[in-house]
Amino acid sequence: MKIYFFMCGCIIGSFLNVLVSRSIAKENFICGRSHCEFCYRTLSWYELIPVFSYLFLLGRCRTCQIKLPFYLFWYELAAGIVLINFTWSQALFLITLQIISLFDLFSFEFPGFYLLPLFTFAFLNNQISSLGLGLTLLVYLILTIANHFLKFIGNGDLDVFLAIVINFDPLILTKTVLIASIFALISCIIKRIKVIPLVPYLYFGLLANLLINKWIIFFN
Repeated sequence: MKIYFFMCGCIIGSFLNVLVSRSIAKENFICGRSHCEFCYRTLSWYELIPVFSYLFLLGRCRTCQIKLPFYLFWYELAAGIVLINFTWSQALFLITLQIISLFDLFSFEFPGFYLLPLFTFAFLNNQISSLGLGLTLLVYLILTIANHFLKFIGNGDLDVFLAIVINFDPLILTKTVLIASIFALISCIIKRIKVIPLVPYLYFGLLANLLINKWIIFFN
C-alpha cells in the first residue's frame, strides 16, 4: 500500500512541476503533450514515469542530451515521501507549500492566493495555545512593519514563516530555518550566486526536519 501511495505522490509531484512551469509561461497545463523544454520533442511514455525516468535517462533528454534540472527529480521524490509519511492534513499543507516553493524557484515570487489553502491547512493542524498564537501574530506584525522599511526579506517569505509556526511550532521553524540556511549557503558556494529563492530551501528544510524527528521517534 505504501508503494502505491508513494507512486501517487510522485505523480502529483510531477504534475505540480508542469502546473507551475506552464502557469508562469501562461500555457495550458491540462491539455497538450509533455515535451522537452529545450528541443521541444514530444516525450514518450517511458520518459514520463516520475522519478524513475529521470534516473533511467541519467537526467538528460534522450534526443538533445541537455542536462535536465535536478529539481524535477527532487520535487517528484519529495511529494512521494510526503504522501507516505504524514497525515492527509499535514500532507495537504506540505503539497501546497511545494507549489509555492516551485513558483518561488522559477520566478522569485508566488501568487498570493496560494496562501489561503496554506493557512487553512495550517490552522486545521494548529496545536498552539491561544496565547502562543497571539504572540506569534504579534511578532509577525512587528516583523512585517520592520520589513516594510528595511526590506530584509520578502513579505511572502514572512507569510510562509507564519504558516509553518501555526502548523507546527516556533521550534520547528527555528530548526527548519537552520537547515534551510545550510542548504542555501552550500548552494550559493557551489553555484557562485548571491541571490536565491528562499521558499524552496524552507520547504526541503522543513521536510528534512520533520523526517528526522519522525525517525528519531520511531527508533526510540
